[in-house]
Amino acid sequence: MKNILTLIVLALAGCSILEGASYNRGTPGYLDVKKPMPDGSRSVYLKPASLFDSDDSISIFRLGFYWETKMKDKVDFIIVVPIKWDAKHKYKNANVGGLVILKDNKKIQLKKSKNAITLGDKDLVIRKENYVKVRYQGNKKLLKSMLDAKDVVVQVKLADKMYTSRFDVNSKNRERYRTIRQNAFNGAGRFIEAINQSNSMRQ
Repeated sequence: MKNILTLIVLALAGCSILEGASYNRGTPGYLDVKKPMPDGSRSVYLKPASLFDSDDSISIFRLGFYWETKMKDKVDFIIVVPIKWDAKHKYKNANVGGLVILKDNKKIQLKKSKNAITLGDKDLVIRKENYVKVRYQGNKKLLKSMLDAKDVVVQVKLADKMYTSRFDVNSKNRERYRTIRQNAFNGAGRFIEAINQSNSMRQ
């Protein structure tokens, strides 16, 4: 719990960094669209970007997405979770459970993908902390509906506790925050657009 609280304090301090961070391949919200392979297949990856707490501060969790041509309408939802290391440099609290999307109070449970947990991702907002990326099975329809919904909450179970983050900020700040490429809502819109463009090029 102490580790989680420390991350929260760092996230609050990093709120102003969200707007000022340079936008490159290592930045949360970076959209990586791979050039077509010889068979015409493509892939689109949104580097996990910021979610928010109820007071519009940056959450300790981030959300990204992955798609490639063979997945058709399926989309991997990728949640980035802070972890704690033991003395032998092995993560010991990465017992990550299910991912729940609450869309206008409708509960949607996502299942983990095969080989769901991978290490990696140094964060530019909260430096020198360690994370795991966890993949869940979603789809394009769900992601589009999250962009259109009035209220979307993302819940992830870490160890024995459920943590809640918001996909978008509160209404009074939405117009400003939605223009920031390092947040998940903005990234999701660009991600969907990139998939649509990739599909249209194959037709």
